[in-house]
Amino acid sequence: MLLSYCAKVDYHTFSLFILPSFVLESDHNKSGSFLFLLMTTDEIRTLIREGRTADFYNDLQWRRLAHKVIHDQHYECQYCKARGKYTRARFVHHVNHLKEHPELAYQEYYIDTDGKQRRNLMACCHMCHEAQHPERFRHGNGFTNEERW
Repeated sequence: MLLSYCAKVDYHTFSLFILPSFVLESDHNKSGSFLFLLMTTDEIRTLIREGRTADFYNDLQWRRLAHKVIHDQHYECQYCKARGKYTRARFVHHVNHLKEHPELAYQEYYIDTDGKQRRNLMACCHMCHEAQHPERFRHGNGFTNEERW
């Protein structure tokens, strides 16, 4: 059985929670929180199959989660930080790439093969993000990647 999920964004604490959609009662509740529907894994797979992953990355729910991840990681590129350098993060990288693991699209963490919890979403700078995706360099149309930048 596939469950649709929603994200609860609490603007008082800037927290985002992934909840089953049956929790969804209204768009706004008395606590000042809003609930937003997340794309299902099947919807994300359809976007991938149709070559429309930019629709996922432009989706409001992903953008809110990406902002939260960057905020939680103190606006620092985690790859540069590991090398002892500070660079401002402007992107969020899926460690488990979206096209290979759409089921982890909204998951900040995953469990690796050793049973350890690892970060799935990493704040990073432009250069480190491109280094994580060497397959995207220079398409024939002059753009760096399929998102046309």
